[in-house]
Amino acid sequence: MNLIQKWPKNNTHRALIGLESAIIIIAFVIVVAALAFVVINMGFSTAQKAKTAISSTMTSASSSLEPEGKVIASSYRPPVGSLHLM
Repeated sequence: MNLIQKWPKNNTHRALIGLESAIIIIAFVIVVAALAFVVINMGFSTAQKAKTAISSTMTSASSSLEPEGKVIASSYRPPVGSLHLM
């Protein structure tokens, strides 16, 4: 009696094809994860640059808004519905 059974070549070939497919799928997943990391990182970088640009623009815009001369305030409240021209 032969206790060692020989496997048919078809099953071995199918197993190798499955292993190769798994390796290729894992490689694709790694590449996609790396690309997604790059895209997300570029998005954060762009958002940070935009925030810096907006902040510097707001600083320069607010610094030029300074009143010159006298400022006059009035506490007169016209009645509701009337028109008050100065």
